[in-house]
Amino acid sequence: GKPGVVHRTIQTYLRLRRGDPQAEIEVSSLGGFDAVVAMRAEFEANGFSIEEMMGILDADQETISEISLRLLEELVRHEELAKKGQTQLVRREQAISLKFVDWIIALALEALSWTDSMIMNRDLIVLINARLVGTEPVYHQQIKAREARDRATWIGAQILAQGGKPSIREVAKILAVSPSTVSRWFEPGEFNAECTKLSVLFNADGSFNNPFGSGSITKTDPCD
Repeated sequence: GKPGVVHRTIQTYLRLRRGDPQAEIEVSSLGGFDAVVAMRAEFEANGFSIEEMMGILDADQETISEISLRLLEELVRHEELAKKGQTQLVRREQAISLKFVDWIIALALEALSWTDSMIMNRDLIVLINARLVGTEPVYHQQIKAREARDRATWIGAQILAQGGKPSIREVAKILAVSPSTVSRWFEPGEFNAECTKLSVLFNADGSFNNPFGSGSITKTDPCD
């Protein structure tokens, strides 16, 4: 039979879903066709036609792709305005609001659900990622910092094994970052302690003392 329609809250959805895990529940919280008609003026003010909005409701992949690309262009514009300190242009409605972007995303996702067209094109995926985590996700930045920290330690360990005295400044120069950046990666005394621990893995000529095979690691790129 036709799946039940949930028009209420997340709590309602959870209660129904947990109550009958096998049930097929159609999610409809944005109003569908009626909502699009009611929002027509805003769509057109933002450069979208009512026909394009209907295309989203029909889960038309070409329409969703085109609108996703245009919204991505708007997100780029938002970033450029922010860098120039011109965020007031957004408040004056001279740029598409992020709330509008999010509403279009939600509308497209619901359309995919209620039409049983559970295929999401890449343009919509990129748009969703851009809104969820941005172009520089916090966790991605943390991962990059951790990888750079590890590289700094390996470089220092290699220098120490060759009879040198590794310093934050020298390692920073090799990594092409500022010494203060490298310093932030380590607690006091931690850099030297970790370099000493890893230095036993290098020979006196700087080659890697790999117990499972031979190889070398260069000072400029110790992780390759």
